[in-house]
Order: sequence, then structure tokens, then C-alpha cells
Amino acid sequence: MENMTSKDGNCDDFKKAKMKRRNGKAALTRLGKVIIVQIEGKRSTDEVQRALDNYEHAFADLEAKHEEVTMLIEDDEQFNEEERYIEQCQETFLRLKIDAQDYIKQQTKISEMKQNTVETGSVNTPAENLSNEEQINEIPAGEESHASIPNEENQDNQISAPVAQETQSHPVQPSTSINDSSFNTTENTAETATHISKGESLFRIEKPKMPKFTGDVREFGTFRADFKHLVENRYSKRDAITILRSSLQGKPLEMIKGIGQDYDAAWEYLDSVYGDPRFVADIITHDISNGVSTPLEK
Repeated sequence: MENMTSKDGNCDDFKKAKMKRRNGKAALTRLGKVIIVQIEGKRSTDEVQRALDNYEHAFADLEAKHEEVTMLIEDDEQFNEEERYIEQCQETFLRLKIDAQDYIKQQTKISEMKQNTVETGSVNTPAENLSNEEQINEIPAGEESHASIPNEENQDNQISAPVAQETQSHPVQPSTSINDSSFNTTENTAETATHISKGESLFRIEKPKMPKFTGDVREFGTFRADFKHLVENRYSKRDAITILRSSLQGKPLEMIKGIGQDYDAAWEYLDSVYGDPRFVADIITHDISNGVSTPLEK
């Protein structure tokens, strides 16, 4: 009689333990759905992280309640069946946990990229107050790398000396200035021709323009050489990567978007795709076979 009571008592405890575990499983499922809804709604990383913490606590609680169930099992086959149950719960838990962690990493990376963009645009330096092309265009060809960008006042001072030397042979009206909008283009051309005929250096040089690259491998070598000549001796790598992005269009620009601010890595990636001599040779061979003239044939 005592054995029957003991056995019945053990059965009651087992049922109670399984009911507790069932409730723990239901709570875990609800918290998992919260994470799924938050990810689909693109909620903040803080919200998703809090939900993930609650989800992990719920799974730890489920494992503890599962241990209470298995402690009351003597039969090996029944024990293995209960273990398969918790393994399924664990697999579901781990998959959703990984999804949540990947979402948090992705959103954190996007936030860092936006922050870098904001910080880059907020630095109050002359080089960054201008557009990338304007920065290059403001530096005459042949300038030293440490030379500052001349402003309009400095340009007037620089050209005033040669103009003064030519005053006797080329008189200038007192009311006329080099920057006057009424200054005749024909007179500018004539004066320039006079300087050339006398062997004097020009005090106005056409400013170089930034090269552009859209993905044609035939143009990559020229683009690379021109860009590095114009940029690398005058700007830091942090500024150079910004200028490089403004010089790329289409697929090349898309390729380096994930590089971040690593200027050297961006060039290594571009070189590996567009600078491979074998790839260039294949393109030229393909053009020849299709009757397209190459730069050497033109």
C-alpha cells in the first residue's frame, strides 16, 4: 500500500514538472515572436537586444524546468524522448538568436557608416568645405604637396607683378582689372599670345579636372595614374577615399561601398578586378574578334 502511494506521488510530481516546462516553452515562444516582429519592423538595436536578453533568460528557465522533468524519469527510452524534445527547442532558440545577432551587427555597421559620413561632413577645414572636384581644381598643376589653396586675393597679388612689368608695352586703363567681367576675351587672347611670343611663362594655367571611371577596363590604367598623381601627394588617405568615391560611377562605386574608409583596400579591390593584365588582354582580344578597333589601332 505504501509502494502504491509512493508511485502515485511520483507520477503526480512528474505531471506537475511537465506542466511547468510546458508553460516555460509557451513563454519562450512568445518572446521569440517578439524578436521576429521587431526585426521585420526594423526596430532599434537596443530594443532587439533587450528582447534577445529576455529570450535567453526564458530558454535558461526552460532548461531548468526540463531538468526537473528528467530527474523524475527512470526509463531510458522515455528519457531519450524528452531529450529530443529539448533539442528541438534548443535548435529553434539558436536559429532565432543568430538571426537577432546578425540583425544587430548589420544595423550597428549601418549606424557607424552614417556617423562617419556625418563626421566627415562636419569637419570645418578648407579642403572639405569644397566639393571634391573643386578641391583639386583649386590647386594649379605643378604645385608642391604642402601648398595651400590660393584664394581670389592671393591670385590677384600673384598676377599683379607680371602685369606691372608689361604696363609700358601694354598699357592698361586704370578702371580695368583682370577680374572685371567687361574685360574683352579677344584682348585676353592677344595678351596671352604676346607673352608666348616673348618666351614668358603664363600666369594663368587651366586647372586639371578630376578623372572619372565607369568600369571600362581599357580606361582603368589611365584613370589610376591620373587620380594618384592629382590626389595622393596633396590629400590624406581619409580625404582621398572620399575623392575616390566621387570619381567612380556605376559598378566600381558599388564595389567599394563596403570597404569603409580604407583607401588602400579600395585600390587593392579595384586593381584585382580592373587591373589584371590577363583580364584586359581578354577584353582587347574579344574586341578584335568582334571587329571593334582598339586604342592601338586607332
